[in-house]
Amino acid sequence: MKRKNFIFAFTLFLSFNILSSEIDSFSVRDKVLGFSDSSSSLNQFFNKRLNDALRLANSWSNKQKCSKQYLEDAVLSTLSGPAIPYPIGDYYSIKWVYGVNGYLETAIDKGKDPTSTFFFKSYRPKKRDSIYKDITVWESLPINRFMGSVINYKGLIIGSDKFGHFISEGYELYLEGGLKNLKKVLAYSELLERGVLGLKTSGVYSYGDLSANFMGMVFWEKLMGDQDSYVICNDRKWEINDDQQFDWDSYAFPAWDEGLNPSRYYSKKTHDKIKTQILNLKDDSLTPSFFTQKCEESLRFLHKKFKEDSILIINSVISPLCLEHYRHYVGGRFKWPSEEGTVPGEQTEFMGPTWWIL
Repeated sequence: MKRKNFIFAFTLFLSFNILSSEIDSFSVRDKVLGFSDSSSSLNQFFNKRLNDALRLANSWSNKQKCSKQYLEDAVLSTLSGPAIPYPIGDYYSIKWVYGVNGYLETAIDKGKDPTSTFFFKSYRPKKRDSIYKDITVWESLPINRFMGSVINYKGLIIGSDKFGHFISEGYELYLEGGLKNLKKVLAYSELLERGVLGLKTSGVYSYGDLSANFMGMVFWEKLMGDQDSYVICNDRKWEINDDQQFDWDSYAFPAWDEGLNPSRYYSKKTHDKIKTQILNLKDDSLTPSFFTQKCEESLRFLHKKFKEDSILIINSVISPLCLEHYRHYVGGRFKWPSEEGTVPGEQTEFMGPTWWIL
């Protein structure tokens, strides 16, 4: 019992201080969509850091050979953050989570990299101005403690946390077996989001996070693959593959935008409070037809990339609200998110009253 209590306390400490943060893609849409598109800066920044990682990996190997282990470690060191242990699952087995205060996520959250070379116009709303304004500390301590920033990525409102999920949790899913073990990695990603990275701490189960996790895994598989990788081995040194330039368009899609791929919440009380704030926004940009269009874009993106595996992936990373909206919208009149009411796919079952794990 003492060990269980210690692990519980350790989990809460990590989650509240470094693992869990939430973003608001609803109340800031008009403001953030007025910002300049960050996609070009993000691509330049990522490719620069990938180059830095190759130099680091080569320095470690001292021209002996192109070590894939050094490559993995260097990319994590350059774009993610240190790994720390955390308990997961019913029996509190210990796993390692990457990306704590990761370089990539932190730079985007702050709106610039530490060298002030690359800039990303980001915005962090105050809680009192967000859809979480009525959420008490007992309903979600992380939301009351810290909210992440969002940027404009080609008309999508994407949280800085999604880039952290991409590089860090994507790596964890890669270690679990990647596309060859699809059911296993999707289940593991869902377990992370139900646990200390989401539902059991902040009270939010984010399909946007799941989408970023999965596409991050795809990035790692391509990076570490033997064909068409972003890097090549030349004269016992890692070099950038000029024929395979990294581009966020290959990975970021509408499902990363939590306004277009809505989250689930731990309790009905929390859900009702957040929904009320979304409805009060009366945001004309989130019309039913636009919402359905973006849901369709997400499905087409996944169908095109993953073909026969796409249904399994979609059911894991796309919100039921998005799926039902797309499935049933045939010129009909829906009430989400600009009008009151319940629509097919809206959350009606909840885990419990608070974020407490035990």
